[in-house]
Amino acid sequence: MITLIPARLGGVIPSTHLKSLTIKYHNISCRYQSSSSSSSSSSKKSSSQSRWLARSRNDFYTRKAKEMNMRSRAGFKLQEINSKFHLFNKSKVQNIVDLGFAPGAWSQVAASLSHTNSKILGVDILPCKPPKGVSSIQANILSKRTHQTIYEYFVNNDKVMMNLKKRHATNDQESTDAVTDKLVSLGEDLPTKTIIDKKDSRQVVDLVISDMYDPLPQVTGFWNNTTNTAYYRMANTSGLKAKDHGASMDLCEAGLILCLELLKDGGAYVCKFYSGGEDVVLEHRLRKSFDSVTRFKPPASRSESREDYFVCRGRKPGVTPRGVFV
Repeated sequence: MITLIPARLGGVIPSTHLKSLTIKYHNISCRYQSSSSSSSSSSKKSSSQSRWLARSRNDFYTRKAKEMNMRSRAGFKLQEINSKFHLFNKSKVQNIVDLGFAPGAWSQVAASLSHTNSKILGVDILPCKPPKGVSSIQANILSKRTHQTIYEYFVNNDKVMMNLKKRHATNDQESTDAVTDKLVSLGEDLPTKTIIDKKDSRQVVDLVISDMYDPLPQVTGFWNNTTNTAYYRMANTSGLKAKDHGASMDLCEAGLILCLELLKDGGAYVCKFYSGGEDVVLEHRLRKSFDSVTRFKPPASRSESREDYFVCRGRKPGVTPRGVFV
């Protein structure tokens, strides 16, 4: 008996092979069903992305940021923080460090609100061209070498930037606007004796602002020349409340350690955090370090977001990391 099969499958085949062919058809059908499920999943993902895009299009601050040529809507948060706490001073030259400055909106705002002769240094582990009037380094804030580079920048700006550019002259990623510091990674413990405990004239910064989040995960090159062990928990914002909260606590403490080394007496520190069980511990450490510590959620922060900010003013004299963390 001869059974006709569609020509695309080879024309005529004996009926004795029909059973095996039926099985093949069944497998093909299963793959099609699997592909259909995958398409359904992709459709759901696309739907989620569409909702996010729709929310962004309808968001007042997002539209306003585009109109004002601001690099992101986050800049409005810093404007609102400054309106309430008056951190920037147009009549006084300030040294300002912007941690996690990419994509640069906070640095943009800092430059617009500061004295024209103020020095603003953006620091980020991601490559990013700084806004006009701002210098930047691509570096790891957990590295003590980064702390030293920040210090040297404010002590001797021109010489430091020139040396950094010479150091990386053969690097294809080098630009005249942003120099790349060697990325170094974390160690097992906070050393018992670090450069940040030295009592010298290293206090050269007036204001540290930090909108840090979304750091790259560290997978290799671990060593012990770092300020704290944030990379054990730091990861891209995951949507998992406990994980994101723990990561933000580590980033805030990394910024606090920088403040305890380089911030002038009376200086200020602003840091973003995701609220959770450990923020009271961070707040306690901040209160050991500053005269005034305030929680503040800018109107530009989305109401459903768990992000909040600590605004710390009046860095206390004589406070060291050992006195705060031990």
